[in-house]
Amino acid sequence: MKLVPVTPKLEYLCRGEVLIGEVLKAGVLPFGERRIVPLTGGHFEGKITGEVLPGGADTQWLKPDGTTAVVDARYMIKTTDGAVIYLHNHGLRVLPLDVLDGMGRG
Repeated sequence: MKLVPVTPKLEYLCRGEVLIGEVLKAGVLPFGERRIVPLTGGHFEGKITGEVLPGGADTQWLKPDGTTAVVDARYMIKTTDGAVIYLHNHGLRVLPLDVLDGMGRG
């Protein structure tokens, strides 16, 4: 039997705004700088609506040139009907240095 990959159908669920705390710099290693961004709250709305619960974090490994980061965010949201959902986002961010500098300034 030959397995054929299936492309998942993506569908809009909601838009969120997440509040963050002070970025914690956890040290520099040969393969990059480790940063932890506390996720302190926020909200989301769309097909589901609710709040981003405090206590999550976005951990980042910045490559030595500063332009690429491996990001790993883990946090929970609570819908207006009381359901608590755990989210885990893992990805790769690539930005020009001038954009990254602007993000660092807010």
